[in-house]
Amino acid sequence: MEYTYVNAGTQELTCRRCGSPWKDVCACLTLDIECSEATHAASSVVRGIELIEISTRSIDMDALFLYSESSQCSKQPFLNSDSGLSPCKRSARRRDEPQVPPPGCSLAFMLMLCAPKMAVNMAWSAQWAAFGPQLQTIFVAPWKVQLIQVIGPITGLLVSPAAGVLSDQCSSAYGRRRPFILGSLIATLLCWCIMSNSYAIGAACGDSDSNQVVTAAILLLCYLWMDVSVNVLQTSANLIIADFAGGRQVTAAAIGSVYSTLGSLCVSGYIWLFSGAQESLSGFFSMLIGVLLITCIPVLLFAKETPVATTSTTSLLRRLHHASLGVYTGVRTLPEPLAVYSSVLLLLSYGYIAYNGAKGQYFGLQVYDGDARGADSCGSNCTAAQIQYRDGVTIAGGSTDTLFNAASLVVALNVTIVVLCAIPQGAIFALQIPVIMHVIGYGEQDGLGLYAGAFNSANCLGQLLNFALSSVLLRTRLQYGLPILLGGGLSIAALLVVYHRFHVSQ
Repeated sequence: MEYTYVNAGTQELTCRRCGSPWKDVCACLTLDIECSEATHAASSVVRGIELIEISTRSIDMDALFLYSESSQCSKQPFLNSDSGLSPCKRSARRRDEPQVPPPGCSLAFMLMLCAPKMAVNMAWSAQWAAFGPQLQTIFVAPWKVQLIQVIGPITGLLVSPAAGVLSDQCSSAYGRRRPFILGSLIATLLCWCIMSNSYAIGAACGDSDSNQVVTAAILLLCYLWMDVSVNVLQTSANLIIADFAGGRQVTAAAIGSVYSTLGSLCVSGYIWLFSGAQESLSGFFSMLIGVLLITCIPVLLFAKETPVATTSTTSLLRRLHHASLGVYTGVRTLPEPLAVYSSVLLLLSYGYIAYNGAKGQYFGLQVYDGDARGADSCGSNCTAAQIQYRDGVTIAGGSTDTLFNAASLVVALNVTIVVLCAIPQGAIFALQIPVIMHVIGYGEQDGLGLYAGAFNSANCLGQLLNFALSSVLLRTRLQYGLPILLGGGLSIAALLVVYHRFHVSQ
C-alpha cells in the first residue's frame, strides 16, 4: 500500500525543496509538497479504513488521498486533516475510466423522497409573499424592511455550507442526512408555532396598534430562527435526494422542481383565497406545519441510509471549526464549470429575489398606491389606501403567482413577463445537484455537501447584494421599481455568461 500527499492543483511530481522524485503515484493525481522527515514516512494502517497518522505541519496541499498499488483511487477526500477541509477536485478522477452512474431508486420512492422540497419552498414563498408585508405593517419604512430581510441571505451564506460539510462527515447510526432533517424539522415547527402567535404574545405584553415593540422583537427572532432551520432542512433534503437518486439525478431534480412549484402554489393560492396571510396567521401557519409534517416524516421513517464507517478521532470542536470554513473552502476549490454555474446562480438569485422579495410592497404601495400603515389590523375600518395596499399584496402573492386574472388586469403585461422568466430561472435552480454530480462524479459524494453548500452560498450572496443595494435604491423616487429593474438587467447578464462561458463534457 502506498501513501501520498496530493495537490490536485499542480502538475509537478517532485519535491519543491529537494527535487527528489516520487514514484508509484496514481496516474490521475499530482502532488506538490515540501520535503521533510514527516512527509516521507509511512504510518500505521487501520483495518477497514486506512489512515495516515502523520504530521502535516510542513505540508502545502489541497487534497489528501489514500490509494493502493493498483492505482485505483479511493476518491475519498480526507476532510478531517489538520490542514483543514480538502475536497476532491474534478482533475483527481482517473481520466482513462468512464464514469458509470450507480442505479437510482425507484420512481415511487423518489416521489416520497423529494416531497420535503415542497415544504421548503412553501417556507421561502411564505417569507417573501407573507412575512415581508407583515414586517412592512410594523416597520413601515421600506428600507427598514430590506435591512431586516438581509438576515436571510447572511444565515444561508454561512449555515448551508456548514450543514453540508457536517452532513458529509456524519457517522450517526441513523445516517448522514436524516439527523439533520429531523433536527431542522423540530426547530422549524417550534419557530412557526411561536411566530403564529406573535401578535397574541405581543398584546399580552402590552403592545398596541401604535407601539408593537414586543411583536417586532418576536418576529425578528423568528425570522432569524426560521432562516437557520429551513436552510439546514433544504441542504439535507437536497443531499439525501442526491444520495438515493444515483444516475437519475435529472429525474430527481425534475420531481423536486414540481414539488417546489406546488409549495409556491399552496402559499399563493392561500393568499388569493383568504387575502394576506397577516390577516389569518393561525390558518396560514397551520397549513405550513401540516405540509411540513406530511412531507418530512415519511422520509425520516423509510429512507434508510447506510451509516458511514469512520475511525476518525477528530474532536467535535475541530469538526465544527472545519465546517465553519465551508464557505471559503467550497468556493475556493470549485472546478471551473461549477464556478461559472455558481456565478450564474448569483446573478439569477439577485434578479429572482429582487422581484419576489419586494412584489407585495411593489404592487401594494406603487402599482395600487396603497398605505401599509395599520393595514394588518384595520379590519372593517380600513381606509381606501389601506384596502388598496391589501389588494396589491393579494394580487402579487396570490393571483399573479397562480396565473389567475392575468388577462383582465391592468398589470397583465407584468404578470406575463414574470411567468415567462420563471421557466429558465426554475431550470437553472433545479439542476444544481445534477450539475455538481456530473462534474465531480457519482462516487465522490464526500464533496457533494461542500459544493452544494457553495452553490447555496452563491444564491444567498445574490440575495444579500440585492437587499444591501435595495436599502439604498429604495430611497430614490422609483422606490421598489428600481431594484426590480436592476434585477432584470442582471438576469440578462446571467444569460450571456451561460452562453459564452458555461461548458461541460458529455
